[in-house]
Amino acid sequence: PVVTEALSLPADDQLDKVNSEINACRLCALGEAALRRPGLGPLGAPLLVLGDYCAAAPAGDELVFGVEEDALLWKMMQAIGLGPESVYRTNVCKCPCTEAELAQGEQACLGYLQREVALVQPRIVLAMGAVAARAALGREVSLLRVRGRLHPSRFVDRSGQPLMVMVSFHPRSLLAQPAMKKAAWQDLQAVQRHLVPVG
Repeated sequence: PVVTEALSLPADDQLDKVNSEINACRLCALGEAALRRPGLGPLGAPLLVLGDYCAAAPAGDELVFGVEEDALLWKMMQAIGLGPESVYRTNVCKCPCTEAELAQGEQACLGYLQREVALVQPRIVLAMGAVAARAALGREVSLLRVRGRLHPSRFVDRSGQPLMVMVSFHPRSLLAQPAMKKAAWQDLQAVQRHLVPVG
């Protein structure tokens, strides 16, 4: 079930509260780190981009995935006409970690992710990578089998209807395997069509 915040607080304050809890979290061993990675972007952003984790990076920056990964992400967003005012970015795991450490934070951080999505209320979620797909769909999936099509996610809108999710490749994978960029571009075009319906 999606966890929602007290309705007595404005949405911005509710998101600040979630971020404060993330910054003080000790739900798993990753919480011993001094640095956290809450989501970034505006409430009401039409697109929520979900990744897996951020590699360790200096405090005070606004990286979500990593230096090269974020640079590629913004090129992808610009290609479908979206800027920072239209995209909320977050990860399944809120602490910087390695791939080997990711499992520790994946379940511990799920409640934070549910609250973020409930507050942002995007029109569509772009789940980048297998971990993000699993978190958004609520089940183990084959990335190659589910990418490229819209699926109902485990997250709901204010009317109780499932938010739609597009599964695609993580920028980290695209940097390592540029041949997958053509398929990722097809996924982005599908996201664009959902955000700006023809006619």
